[in-house]
Amino acid sequence: MPDMTPPLARLVHDLQSPSGWTREAALKQLADGLQPYSPALLPLLMRRLNDWVGPVRRAAEVTLARWEATLPIADLLACADALDALARGGRADPRWAQRLRARLTDSAQALPRLKHMVQHSPTQAVFAWQCLRRAPSVEVGELALLGLNSRSLGVVMQATRLLPSLHSQPALWLACLQRALTHRQGSVRAQALRSVPADWRVSLPPHLHQALRGLLHPSVLDTSASARWLAVARLDLPADELCQATLAQWPDLPPRRQAGALQLLADLAQPTGHAQQSTALQAQVLAALDAQAVAVRQSAHVAALRLGVLTPAAALARSVHDGNRVYRAVWHWCRRGHLLSRSDLEAAGLIDADWRAVDRNARVQALLQELDPWEALLGLLQQPADGHDLRHHDPQALAQRWLLRHNRGSVRPTPRQWADIQALLAAGRWGAFTHTRPSLQFVLDAWS
Repeated sequence: MPDMTPPLARLVHDLQSPSGWTREAALKQLADGLQPYSPALLPLLMRRLNDWVGPVRRAAEVTLARWEATLPIADLLACADALDALARGGRADPRWAQRLRARLTDSAQALPRLKHMVQHSPTQAVFAWQCLRRAPSVEVGELALLGLNSRSLGVVMQATRLLPSLHSQPALWLACLQRALTHRQGSVRAQALRSVPADWRVSLPPHLHQALRGLLHPSVLDTSASARWLAVARLDLPADELCQATLAQWPDLPPRRQAGALQLLADLAQPTGHAQQSTALQAQVLAALDAQAVAVRQSAHVAALRLGVLTPAAALARSVHDGNRVYRAVWHWCRRGHLLSRSDLEAAGLIDADWRAVDRNARVQALLQELDPWEALLGLLQQPADGHDLRHHDPQALAQRWLLRHNRGSVRPTPRQWADIQALLAAGRWGAFTHTRPSLQFVLDAWS
């Protein structure tokens, strides 16, 4: 901000005053020409155009109408955030934002700065992108390339949606497609693959077919399911050939591609009827369960569940001692399909004959409480009234949730659980049920 004289500093202070009378008086000074234009006043003036006080907005409009024709382009670019807020404001007249933005889009001086903002300024990229879309001198291809190099995901997605309009320029479209397919976000890669025409073998020049296949083949092993199957559909490869090619190139794939390959093999789910091919597929999935990369182990556990290589209890027994990412993937898969029971946990060696977690494993204990409402009740009764359980939730909220869920259930407590519950209640350990004691007593009386 430039150095300010005392009158200018006072004016800047008044424009930010909580009093509407003070803000209006300051704007009238500017409208009457008592204070010359200063770059420090422009963002404050734009904010006052969206003021909640009507007379203040009208005074700001009079001041801006006086300065509008002589506003320097550099000053407009410097307060791009304020101009963006003005365009999104609900009280301001939208014509002011349109007119100021039009000055930027029609100025050759502003275009280099706007292009730089699209690529290097995450907070101002959307505003700059919208200005460039309205600039008559910016071609669609250049706009798409600028957007694909942006650090703003919103701008990248908008740029990706421009790819179908580049089919008349195949070489440029292919370059933009290549850039989009290397983006870290799966939704961007999937949107880019949607721009590939289904009849690309006919609509695209023959000399570009090989290059397009080179882009589509790696996408077959994408970790995004949408991108993976869009690539499969565009290549139109038989399932047998696709599975054989994936297994053949497995050793040379990086970990991220190996994770995508496992998901692809699980999607295909027994691509051939040949026993040899099925055996090779299962062997590859089993070998990947002990891979070094976490992403590969996560995909391998889910693929083993989908292909039937591991039972849910066996997969959970392996993952319970693995990283949180692998364990949660297996647990969510099993819970979504209601594939686990208390007997499964006992058969997998995760709980003992008394339905307690082996080695007091916190993950197994939390899992048992999810599967067994009576085990969850024991966990709550063992907590003090102001305590927290393994998941660090409010005990009172957990107690209410238990009562609601149990009233709809029909799982009977085991003799050991019933004895432990009665012992805890006799000892006065009502825990989180302090405020809901009558409700809990009613449920227990129904089972006694």
